[in-house]
Amino acid sequence: MIEVYYTQIKTAELTRGQLRSSEHRAGMLLLELALKMVHGVKKMPEIGLSEHGKPYLNDGSYEFNISHSHGRIVLALSDAPIGIDIERADREVPQLVVNRFFKDGGANAEEWTKFESYCKLKGEGIYSASYPPHEKNVHFHSYMTDDHYVVSVCSGSEDFPPDMIRLEIESK
Repeated sequence: MIEVYYTQIKTAELTRGQLRSSEHRAGMLLLELALKMVHGVKKMPEIGLSEHGKPYLNDGSYEFNISHSHGRIVLALSDAPIGIDIERADREVPQLVVNRFFKDGGANAEEWTKFESYCKLKGEGIYSASYPPHEKNVHFHSYMTDDHYVVSVCSGSEDFPPDMIRLEIESK
């Protein structure tokens, strides 16, 4: 089971610090909303962090991963490890990253989000990951938002939904 959720918050009057904090809160609200509304979870499980900082539900009920960029927040929810990333489709990949991970030439935003989603699946930082993946059962799927952000999901399963589920949240 893989589910991919998407929401957007208003960012016009937020400072950079406020934006990151608001995106983080919105990600947690998106997770809570998906668990309660879609899966009927009554009480939100506590969230722990792995030794490398990857969040997980303490009760082990679901695996999840959250990403955000410029007020857009995405959530991947699964019964197995999962990673997700979102970026503007026209974002240039930093040359340092291209040189280290994309030896065959330049990389676009979709390749960059696939790389990031793989790192998040593995629970590793980008500089300790090897890419492209050498494992046989690593699969990717990408989505495009209406306002041209690319979302990539990485999983051990190929059972990706055809579309993201848009959920509206109230973020303060």
